[in-house]
Amino acid sequence: ARMEYTALGDAANVAARVEGLTREAGRPVLLTAATRARLGPPAQEALQEVGERPVRGRGAGVRLYAPQA
Repeated sequence: ARMEYTALGDAANVAARVEGLTREAGRPVLLTAATRARLGPPAQEALQEVGERPVRGRGAGVRLYAPQA
């Protein structure tokens, strides 16, 4: 027997949309401000702000961060 799982909800939708923005931003990885806030100070300092981008399905843009090159 094989089981299949699907992630649903706002967090999964935002994650999919942010992943889609990596090409536009020219970055292999993007993190939202919410994810950055959950990291400790050393990891937070290793991230560079990319800016705020509109995300479909959200009224306001999402602030994005990427690892420093």
